[in-house]
Amino acid sequence: MSNAFARMSRLTRVWALVLFCVASIAVAQDAPASKGSDAREKVRQQYKSDYAKLDTPASKDKLARKLIGLANKSQKDPVKRDALLDEAVDLGTSAGSIVVVLAVADARHTAGSPEIYAYKQEIFKKLGATQLDNKQRVDLADRIAYAISQAVHDAQFSSAQNLAELAIELCGMLPATIRDARKPAIETDLRQIEALVKLSEQVAEAQVTLQVTPSDEPANQLVGSYLGFVLGDWTAGRAHLQRGGGELARLAGLDATSPKDGKALMKMGDDWYALAAESETVYRMGLFVQAAAAYRQAEELVAGADRERATKLLAAIGKEPPGILGKLAVPDMTGAPVVASITAAAPEVAAGKESKTKKNGVAKKPVFIKKVKQPLITILDADYGGVNLTQRMQAAANGGLLVVCVDKSMAEVEQDGVLSLRWQIGNDVKEQTYKDKEIVFIDGRKLPLNKIKGLEILEIFYGTGIWGEQTMLDARQTLFIKLQQNPNNLQARNLMAALGDPVFGVPKFLIIRYVVNGKEFVKKFGEGQIVQLTAP
Repeated sequence: MSNAFARMSRLTRVWALVLFCVASIAVAQDAPASKGSDAREKVRQQYKSDYAKLDTPASKDKLARKLIGLANKSQKDPVKRDALLDEAVDLGTSAGSIVVVLAVADARHTAGSPEIYAYKQEIFKKLGATQLDNKQRVDLADRIAYAISQAVHDAQFSSAQNLAELAIELCGMLPATIRDARKPAIETDLRQIEALVKLSEQVAEAQVTLQVTPSDEPANQLVGSYLGFVLGDWTAGRAHLQRGGGELARLAGLDATSPKDGKALMKMGDDWYALAAESETVYRMGLFVQAAAAYRQAEELVAGADRERATKLLAAIGKEPPGILGKLAVPDMTGAPVVASITAAAPEVAAGKESKTKKNGVAKKPVFIKKVKQPLITILDADYGGVNLTQRMQAAANGGLLVVCVDKSMAEVEQDGVLSLRWQIGNDVKEQTYKDKEIVFIDGRKLPLNKIKGLEILEIFYGTGIWGEQTMLDARQTLFIKLQQNPNNLQARNLMAALGDPVFGVPKFLIIRYVVNGKEFVKKFGEGQIVQLTAP
């Protein structure tokens, strides 16, 4: 081979190398697709008896759900998992089963990933082209609206634009009365998203400018406004705004000093309010959020007419249209059949001893228990619906904090039940029962909470079941800034949108632990509630 190559002319050798590289790239690009096709064929062969019975939409729906359950058990083999999910999507689409298709879309959801939105657009379009009835089309339209909101929260504005264009296209398939009621709102959203796409492109250019000239005022003002009023990262946004000049720089600097005088806070709130009321851009709601933060602090420090005015202005801000940035059209899927959760595997807390719980003699998924010499919390007994959860609760509590939203899904039982829990901290043994949807919040770390002045958010969790397992997430890093700045005016569903879905088809909650002047509170909020973190 080498001798033949040496006898070629120089030009011929160059072309041979080019063709070899092109062929290599093509092979590399085709390899994953080929691998996926082979895996899907293996799935069809392995379950060929099930595929042979696919003569009705119901049978396709049933097999799709089975494949979803199998995918949930194949987390360590991503090729097999994706093959199972791809087969489930095709079967669900063929059956017109929206719940199945949406379950797969949620299972693959990765916050901030543009690929997931392209995938959702593809399967939503495929599903929309099937023979759906009007109710199914409305459900699909609601779900697309939800995906648009997720993309906006992830700052994937181009993906949101593509989904909004698809929504308008599919809207044309709805009956005229429904179409005419929905289309104007989608078109309004699309215009705002298009503005966000242009803005994000301008911000990218401004960030390049700041790398060369960090003091550039227009670039700082643009980046600061984008970070603070669009993305909700007020700490980073404020730092840029202070270098941006003008009224925004003055107010950002004043906010950084954290005024303690009630009159000064009212004046700062009025100035933010004036800027917000005049704004017709995507910054409008972000400016109102800053006004609300100032009024809320002032409300605690002023009295009489000033306090009454602060309260009225906060109420007025709460009635402001949220715009695309604060909008979350969450579809009501509560009446739909529950599909098995297909989220990513729970993070390993530490290398340790593997234990298995059993139900009816069948081993369940392994639970990894941290190796600790003396756990701060010792779980003596935990029982829900006859299922022993002691080891799982101990695994969750080994960090010194046990958080549980009681739900039948944590024990895979059919009926809501009661959690009987007995635990020990030091020499103190306690026992308590918790009903369905009640919160277990036990801390063995002895934090000095009495030294905290004002309001401080300590922990934020999202989901249900046991923290540390795949149905509940630690959301503090994502939501802390938003909640600390605006602890009484945010829609729980808007906050949840930034977190993904830890478990599909099950009611989920925000669980927030906070301190007000040394006094501790733990509250939970459902999707339809407003977050209120004031003392009861």
